[in-house]
Amino acid sequence: MTTEHPGALPAFAALTADDPQEIGGYRLHARLGSGGMGHVYLAYTPGGRPLALKAVRPEFAGDPEFRRRFVQEVANARRIHGLYTAQVVDAGVDAVTPWLATAYVPPPRCTRCSVGTVGCRWRRCCCSWPASRRHSSRSTAPEWSTAGPKLPGVQANIALIARTVAQYEPVTLCANPAGAPAARSACGPSVTVLDTIPVDDCWMRDTGLVFTDTDAWSQDARRQYQILSTSTDAQGTPFAVTQLQGPDYRLIRSTDPKFVAAYANYCVCNGAVISTQFGDARADAAAKATLQRLFPDRVVEQLDLDSLGAGGGGIHCVTQQQPRP
Repeated sequence: MTTEHPGALPAFAALTADDPQEIGGYRLHARLGSGGMGHVYLAYTPGGRPLALKAVRPEFAGDPEFRRRFVQEVANARRIHGLYTAQVVDAGVDAVTPWLATAYVPPPRCTRCSVGTVGCRWRRCCCSWPASRRHSSRSTAPEWSTAGPKLPGVQANIALIARTVAQYEPVTLCANPAGAPAARSACGPSVTVLDTIPVDDCWMRDTGLVFTDTDAWSQDARRQYQILSTSTDAQGTPFAVTQLQGPDYRLIRSTDPKFVAAYANYCVCNGAVISTQFGDARADAAAKATLQRLFPDRVVEQLDLDSLGAGGGGIHCVTQQQPRP
């Protein structure tokens, strides 16, 4: 026997044998998503109101520090009210498995994205094809230029980023007329290559902060973290700031002393987060888990982009998102 609920809701993943049937007195109906911190279920109140219920993973439930942060998260969520914020309905911060229930807000349908309804805020992602014989890299290293011996590797990295993002949203890549054929060949049919906007370097967006373990950049990062961790928004709600620890430079693939290994240099696209991996297995896995926790409804992709990192940049530097109108 099935029970019909008011309102036409999208189809979601069915509950598995490992999923509970109810949490906190709310009957679970389906899975909305899963992430590094836990699972999010579609649940219903006894009166038939749909809820989004987040249940913490068992391995975190026994961590006192995690539970303290979860209590703070729930308290912050209760204080936030607005047109675009899901209202907190109930929570079980002291339960064996902590949980949080909010009003369920059906996502908008998107007919252009293969991922359906998840995070479709971008119209397209823009990239550019490196072919310069004049411009040096962002790291100003004279031995690295986009026309030097590393150019083929950088071009391969750009093509890999473009093809990966194109799995989730449209990608337009600008290239000069001479470089457009090579760009089309490398990127394939899923990427639109334009030769009417001539470019000769790959830094489509030069506003992303890239932090390394030493020097002024990392000092600036620590200052920003300290400031943001003690700041609030206009309503007085504290910011939740997450540290994304970089890899051990002794364990990564690159031996270039100027190599930039920064997980924070990523691209959030429709349904996915496109990030990097550097060969430090533990740090790579930890960064992926952190991003999955921060973006539970998106797929986290990690790419080998060492040629781009040798030039002082990353994914965020070479992509530019165009919002939907």
